[in-house]
Amino acid sequence: MAWAPLLLVLMLFVLTQPPSVSASPGQTVTISCARSSGSISDSWNSWYQQSPGRAPVLIIYQDSKQPSGIPSRFSGAIDSSANAATLTISGLQADDEADYYCASYAGSGNSTVLQAYGVLRPKPLTAAQVKLLCVGLTVSLCCLRPCSKMNCLSPATGVTIPNQAYIVR
Repeated sequence: MAWAPLLLVLMLFVLTQPPSVSASPGQTVTISCARSSGSISDSWNSWYQQSPGRAPVLIIYQDSKQPSGIPSRFSGAIDSSANAATLTISGLQADDEADYYCASYAGSGNSTVLQAYGVLRPKPLTAAQVKLLCVGLTVSLCCLRPCSKMNCLSPATGVTIPNQAYIVR
């Protein structure tokens, strides 16, 4: 792997989530996303929900904000004592069964390093465009802009598709 040394040099921190969480309908469940080094408060943290066969959906951004259309049962917070971002789902419903991914981006100067899905896959980028590498999925590079909007970049055309995930089959 030609890029292994590059990835090691750029590694700043790793995000770790529990492999699974179980609860019964109506209960409240909290999923944590722990940062390995540095303060979790130093970056903006987001959460994505991916139901089987569907594209990931942004459900929390900037630690605790919700995009329009996301039920208030979903909430995000920072747990400073655990150095983790948390996603809490109250009044659990059967439809909430899905994969939940955390992402954290930390800006520095003219570049940004983004870590996602509990595994670090950083790249140096310009501040104008941050790319999210969706680890373990056949998806394109997605762009996150610090104010809530998620855009995806088609690897085939280079065209930015606003506010939706772009899946490569």
